[in-house]
Amino acid sequence: MKIILALIVGAVLVAGILTSCSTFGTPPDEKMKEVYSHLKNYDSHNHQFSNPYPVARPKLEEEGMSFSLLKEFFFGGKKREPRERLPDMKPDFQEFLKPSSETKSIWFGHSTFLLNMNGKIILVDPVFSE
Repeated sequence: MKIILALIVGAVLVAGILTSCSTFGTPPDEKMKEVYSHLKNYDSHNHQFSNPYPVARPKLEEEGMSFSLLKEFFFGGKKREPRERLPDMKPDFQEFLKPSSETKSIWFGHSTFLLNMNGKIILVDPVFSE
């Protein structure tokens, strides 16, 4: 019973923290609306983003987060290894560094990415250390 109560209290605290952050759910200011208006998947008339791959949504909903998927994830099941080796590709760093309104990414493997967002280069590596 204590574990269930602790999980409920924890969930309420996390929800409270996330909803109190202005990043989550705050309507965009005029500056961001101007930035959005130049994106190809933003509908300026309806002031909303549109899904550039509408056929993918039904498949995601059908195969989305289900009990069987969670069971497979936590307790094994089908092998999740690729049938063949993934191709090694050399990134075009010249193209990556060119200014662009689109977010660009280079995947280095596992969970390491190099991002180019709004002219800022960001290395994402959750296990990066000295």
